[in-house]
Amino acid sequence: MQRLKRMIRRMMPMMMTRKVMMMPKKTEQKRFQPGNQSLSRAADLTPSSYDEGSRSVEAILSTGSRVRRWYDFEELEISDAAIDLTRAAGGQVKLLDHHNQRERSAVLGTVGDVRVENGQLVGRLTFADSDVGRDAEGQVKRGELSSVSIGYKVDNWERTGIEDDREIWTARKWELLEVSLVSVPADPSANIRSLPQGEPIETPENEDGAMSTETDNQRADQSANQDPVNGGNPAPPQETRGAPNEPAAPVQSERSAATIDYVCGQAEASGLGMDWVRSMSGRTEQEVRDAALNALQARTSAPTNGTHNETTLDNPANMRGALIDALASRAAGSQPSDQARQFASYSIVDVAATAMGERATFGRNDVDIIQRALTTGDFPLILEGVNHQLMRREYDRAAPTYREIMRRSDLQDFKTSSSYSLGDFPTLKQVTEKGEIDFGGISEGKETSQLKTFGRRVSITRQMLINDNLGAFADIGRRAAQAVLLFENGLAYKILLANGGNGPKLSDGKALFDAAHNNLLAAAALGVAGVSAARKAMRLQESLDKQRLSIPAKKLLVGPDLETEAEMFLAQVTPTKQADFNPFSGKLELVVESEITDKSWRLFANPEMYDVMTYGYLRQNPGPIFMRNQSSPVDGVELVVVLDFHVSASDFRGAVKNPGQ
Repeated sequence: MQRLKRMIRRMMPMMMTRKVMMMPKKTEQKRFQPGNQSLSRAADLTPSSYDEGSRSVEAILSTGSRVRRWYDFEELEISDAAIDLTRAAGGQVKLLDHHNQRERSAVLGTVGDVRVENGQLVGRLTFADSDVGRDAEGQVKRGELSSVSIGYKVDNWERTGIEDDREIWTARKWELLEVSLVSVPADPSANIRSLPQGEPIETPENEDGAMSTETDNQRADQSANQDPVNGGNPAPPQETRGAPNEPAAPVQSERSAATIDYVCGQAEASGLGMDWVRSMSGRTEQEVRDAALNALQARTSAPTNGTHNETTLDNPANMRGALIDALASRAAGSQPSDQARQFASYSIVDVAATAMGERATFGRNDVDIIQRALTTGDFPLILEGVNHQLMRREYDRAAPTYREIMRRSDLQDFKTSSSYSLGDFPTLKQVTEKGEIDFGGISEGKETSQLKTFGRRVSITRQMLINDNLGAFADIGRRAAQAVLLFENGLAYKILLANGGNGPKLSDGKALFDAAHNNLLAAAALGVAGVSAARKAMRLQESLDKQRLSIPAKKLLVGPDLETEAEMFLAQVTPTKQADFNPFSGKLELVVESEITDKSWRLFANPEMYDVMTYGYLRQNPGPIFMRNQSSPVDGVELVVVLDFHVSASDFRGAVKNPGQ
């Protein structure tokens, strides 16, 4: 996301230059024109026109009156000749929630009977028979929502005058694309226009024609002064919007930054990618915005074949999962899932509000939202899930060395578990003429293993959440994963290297590596002779039934002191004479472990075939997990990293140790 923003900011000087070049004062044909634009403007609907039988309401979609845009004024011609209503006639104009064209759940209904009447564009909004449609219908019926905004595309502009040193452009040919219900009431000073919240498809200036200079507190004051008798519209004496004072340059810069955020958000949310961003080089702000909308429209209108299964976010568990993935992906700098894509730009406070079923609003109290979200709703579960996902991303892609020489064996519970020794399955015997098959028993080995639980606590403070410190989230997950991996690896080698490096005691009272087990050899340097003797010892190992197992060596385990020597020993080099031939070149896999601090070396068989040591987790929760400590007094959320883990010896036959020289 940040990379996209930086790239578009680098484009801005070119955008501004092109804007100036396109507006020479004396050449009429080359003066700037708004272009083929996809824009939006707001108007009011009349709740009193609601028809319960048809579940519809009449709305004035546009009067075409003048609006101030970035560099000029804009008017819409309202006539049958000017407006392309092909989509509306075909039933393709949808009633949306705040211009959200990406989500199926944002479709509130359809727009029909669109016509020009008394110099106004009017139409009938019919609500969908769905949860969101019925909810919107109820709000309109009760007068809680009384504003609509249209999305449209201009095909032909005509310069019709100049006012206040700004050109007036009239849209002579334009097409209606969609109609949206919006939550911000109409501004009485601008008659029927308002700046819709939600998806930022609309133009960046206020619909009364002026760049906004109000602060969040002013917006909050405006909401506080709304007239409840007047359908939620602002009381007439209030005036909170106006043209910016000179100089205008800082306002222009701020508006450019807002456009960058919008374009980057659209690019990321729609998967447009870096190629699309690069193609915007040299475009004006308006052209960049238009290109983003056109790309989205092309995707939306693309034909699809077959069936499409979509997981609905009406399910709280699905919504929670999408919010978790969105925050985790943002913290890790990775691509979110399709479900989470719409929340990709959400801050922690946005997620907290959404988890409580609230919408992001101007002038919101972030501290209050976080405080309430920590004690109600799914927000604590989301924080737990985000940290767990970030930790597992790091943990799952790691490859500690102990896993290369030990076999994984997860356990069902915390009871003591016994393992079977190699070769204990009875020897097969010939079936008699009568078809009788002799019975043979399996000797259960006495080597045991048992899960133990390990854990540590960590806190996420309220300050971190309010500050939207996703970097701290990512750092907590990464450090937790590293700590768990180091702990696992350290515990595994602590057991393997116990008793002076000879390993843990087995059920026979002897260490894993012992001369009585024929797997502890006389000290020898790492070389052809020593490794040959070790390989032979593994081949000659016998099962409890005295069967030769012929175990092949696969891994060579050494410490840092022998790392270079081992690499040279295993390197594939063409010998110049037979005496230089190394039969082990390229045949053994080298494993280097820093816990081994001497020159001892060990051969291991493939652990999946002949395991010497086993490790594992609780089968229901393999690996570390983050859990909330609900009884913690921490001002925020306290998380506990829990690991159910075991490492134990299973059999001595699949490995050989040499103390080295």
